[in-house]
Amino acid sequence: PHFEPVQLALTALLSTHVARKFKNAHPGPLLSVLASTSETPYIIWRPGCRAELLSFVETMRARDAASPASAPLDEARGFSAAATAEELVVGEIYVGVYAADP
Repeated sequence: PHFEPVQLALTALLSTHVARKFKNAHPGPLLSVLASTSETPYIIWRPGCRAELLSFVETMRARDAASPASAPLDEARGFSAAATAEELVVGEIYVGVYAADP
């Protein structure tokens, strides 16, 4: 089902391209991306990105342990990994990566 707050949070945490993979009934493509290192015009996913995301999620989980039903979606939408924070994004494309290898 379409639930916009969750979609927006996943997009901020993972990128639009990766977040879309959650719609697939088969998790293989999503898990493949998350378990690998990738730098394409659509995905920038490195070990540092993974570590930052895990740290952010652990911090939110520990902080909100008192109220397990809560989901800090607003805070998730504000997340930005250092690897992508400075990247110019146009139409879901990381312009710097595209320009380096069109």
